[in-house]
Amino acid sequence: MAYLFNRVDITATLDGSNPNLVTDLDVAVGKQGYKLTGYRKNMDAGADGVISETLPKTWNQFFSFHSWSVLAAEAKNIDAMDDIVVVYESKNKGAGSAGAFHMLGYDTGLFVSSDAKRANTDEGIRALELTAVGSPVSEHIVLKSDYATTYALLESLMTTQV
Repeated sequence: MAYLFNRVDITATLDGSNPNLVTDLDVAVGKQGYKLTGYRKNMDAGADGVISETLPKTWNQFFSFHSWSVLAAEAKNIDAMDDIVVVYESKNKGAGSAGAFHMLGYDTGLFVSSDAKRANTDEGIRALELTAVGSPVSEHIVLKSDYATTYALLESLMTTQV
């Protein structure tokens, strides 16, 4: 499962001593996030370090997924997808599930870097990959206080904020 947000609509509270830790998330009034539910292994996420002898280390983050959308309104939303933040739930959650939710794209935004759909390949599923270039961290871990509280926070952001 993953949660998608327009980057301009979301604000993260970063931990003062660990730049990879997010302790709270807020969405702007009148805005909301969107839930992406995966099937089997149709989502993938991660980061690649960009190593340079003369520049600070950065990361290129990526998130890929398959869409089974068939309606015009769904296609319109996916076609317009840009500058996205993704929070996804990892299978490997760590001790006490403290590493369950990973966030990509917060610093530089995820933009569509690959978008393909073939009618006779993989049952006509649309495959997308979003990439964030030059992020100062490999990823953010979202942890409000524990797994249940963090999950409840993310779910609450799926409705329009007042």
